[in-house]
Amino acid sequence: MGDYQNESLERNCINYLYLDFKLAVNMTYRFNSVILIFPGLVILSIMAIWIFSHYIFLYVSLVWLVIIVIKVMFSKNEKIKLFAIYMGSVILAFFLAELYFINLSIKDSTETKPTKEVTYIAGWENRKLVGGSPLSNSKILHRLVYGDSIVFDVTQTIGNNTIRHTPGQTNSDAIPILFLGCSFTYGAGLNDDETLPYFLQTTSNGQFKTINMGSNSYGAHQTLAILQARYEEKELLGQKPKAAFFTAITDHIFRGTGVFANTFGPKYILNDKKEIVYKGITPSYIERSENFLRFHLGKSYTLNRVFFGRRKAKDRQIELVVAMIHKASVIFESRYDAPFYCLLWDEFDAEPGLYEKILKRLEQKKVKTLEINKIIPNYTNDPSPYLLYQNGHPNGRVNQLIGEYLYKFLEGQDDTATD
Repeated sequence: MGDYQNESLERNCINYLYLDFKLAVNMTYRFNSVILIFPGLVILSIMAIWIFSHYIFLYVSLVWLVIIVIKVMFSKNEKIKLFAIYMGSVILAFFLAELYFINLSIKDSTETKPTKEVTYIAGWENRKLVGGSPLSNSKILHRLVYGDSIVFDVTQTIGNNTIRHTPGQTNSDAIPILFLGCSFTYGAGLNDDETLPYFLQTTSNGQFKTINMGSNSYGAHQTLAILQARYEEKELLGQKPKAAFFTAITDHIFRGTGVFANTFGPKYILNDKKEIVYKGITPSYIERSENFLRFHLGKSYTLNRVFFGRRKAKDRQIELVVAMIHKASVIFESRYDAPFYCLLWDEFDAEPGLYEKILKRLEQKKVKTLEINKIIPNYTNDPSPYLLYQNGHPNGRVNQLIGEYLYKFLEGQDDTATD
């Protein structure tokens, strides 16, 4: 009796499944535009935007337009046809806007040849408080090709404790100088003997030993975390440093507040008493989601112009990042009884007025600041001779000029660098 009931139940289940499948096929046949094609297109579009970047929104919207036109021409369902016409009108407007902004971008750009940039990194390691850092005792290969020309093809050496190697120092009694900051300090696109720390060390003829603790995508938050974790002590080996130089750029305002670049670095906030408080490394789900959407939706020339084009720095963001720099300077100067200097770069594509706001805040906090545009007066009028072509980072020549200036500055010969 039990076997008969089980067989009957199985037959009923099969019959119900068959009826459900038949109903689904009929509905798909009648309303396939809504049930099958559009959801499938949405999934494929998301995958394409996730994987590809160059003009991808233009191509995706074009595919949508072609399929919508076909459905309008051959669909017999008036409601679906009307829905497709409305949707097609919106996508057509977006397609035309994308074409317009792409053309505008090409006219504004100096890039007339295809550019290919490749970076090979052996790996990353997670340092307490600081977050992601290049793998110790490894090599980084960095190559940029513009058209048929090689802009740079360099090998960068990472030594002990994840820091950039600075060659050429043989004097064991040399006085150490600490360098902190982002890729401008690290020397993106440059060999080991083209960085700012290298040129200061070389200019001193063995008097100074520079320690390059900068890294790509770093900011004021990693600099503060490095000093709070006392990572510099592993390099100083008990020696008293002559000074510390932190390279600051306007983009640090966004990095230090989790908006852009290396968002898996340390996070700080200001409490009600305006005190710096460490909040860990991992960003919140909202911050990760915001950066993810900003990156992929920013591939659209239209959305990038309208929503993501120029980030506006908020006063509270400037206040927080400058507070980080001030805290780092206080820690270093009290620990070593040596000066901490902020080397401030005025980026040519920065938000108008942002540089002046940062400088004013630094002065209010009494942070010792050296302005690059005063060290090299010609930089403000025409920065191109001092930057890597199609890259935007300082080249070896400007690092040499700044290195020579800093040596004179430390020796009490305050003067502007001459090209």
